[in-house]
Amino acid sequence: MPPLGRTVRRPGVSVLGGGVLLALGAAYLSLGGSVASHEPMVADRCVSGDAAPTILPATVLSASPALALPSGLGVVGQYLVIIDDASDSVLHVLDRHDGTWVRSLGRRGRGPGEFHGAWSLDPARNAPPSVWVYDLPLRRLTEVPLLPKPTDRRVEPRMVRLTDGAVLTGPHWLTPNSIVTTGFLVDARLALYDSTGRRIGGLGTPGRLADQPIQATQARLTSHPQKQVLALANRYTSHIELVSLASQKLETVTGPIPVNDGGATVELDRFGYVDAAATAQRVVALFSGRESEEFGARAVFGACLHTFDWQGTFREAYRLDSDVLAIAASADGEFVYAVRHEPTPAVVRFRLPGVGPLRAAAGTGASATGG
Repeated sequence: MPPLGRTVRRPGVSVLGGGVLLALGAAYLSLGGSVASHEPMVADRCVSGDAAPTILPATVLSASPALALPSGLGVVGQYLVIIDDASDSVLHVLDRHDGTWVRSLGRRGRGPGEFHGAWSLDPARNAPPSVWVYDLPLRRLTEVPLLPKPTDRRVEPRMVRLTDGAVLTGPHWLTPNSIVTTGFLVDARLALYDSTGRRIGGLGTPGRLADQPIQATQARLTSHPQKQVLALANRYTSHIELVSLASQKLETVTGPIPVNDGGATVELDRFGYVDAAATAQRVVALFSGRESEEFGARAVFGACLHTFDWQGTFREAYRLDSDVLAIAASADGEFVYAVRHEPTPAVVRFRLPGVGPLRAAAGTGASATGG
């Protein structure tokens, strides 16, 4: 990663109507903050009271020199796809079982198949394996095949541009003909688009307090692998929102460590859930609980995992042995994958207790599409 003191920026997006500069790459706005040590922040609380969460050791899958500033990842079948903010290639593909490097791809630019500011990933539901990459500044989804094609014939990738100009932060394909996404929306909590990128509706009411900037509602979106249920992990609070698409019902639950919970003002220098993943049994949320004044750039990293069932009940807390920035989950719920920056950029894996071959053999293992 770049040395402390160097500033690395993602593309920002200016919202002209509100006069707000959305520095959506807040994870990297300043690596020169008040970080006194490269050691994991082991003093962070993961649960309230005197409870001691299980510590999960990391297995390093890849610490390749090709990794520069990894910021996101997703599970696509047997593969891990990593977004890299600073390498020559925007995407890296690994075998998630052993970390074997498969390929790097994705040019930087604004043309077809190029990326100006890759922000999130959504696995495509087709074979051969591919992933939808959302470019936030371009407001564009691009489908990217993970494996080289046997022909040299150039084919323009499938792209969908979300055309209404809203600042969107996590498009996800609901069906082959519909897309749902979080974003900084003034008329709904979630926006709906058709397969051409045309806005067709919304769900819920804006999650915005009257005196709050709209960034206060920023959330990571993940979905149940088999049901039409979504989970939104709120970046600046300790809230998880569960949305049933069938009933259009939204329920908000609170994690075990309050962050901006119940107050009149959401403080944007205090971080709650900075990423989320899902299995059929659990919503897995990466918790920060840190403030920028104390932790500097590390405030947007997390060392705690909180899990919830799909009814909204808090279930388990785990402490990771290192700070990570983004997570994804394996199909069977056995592993959580993550990207970290210290001591060197790496893709790591954590095994969740109670899930494994013996449990699967007994017929209680999860069967889900992670990430």
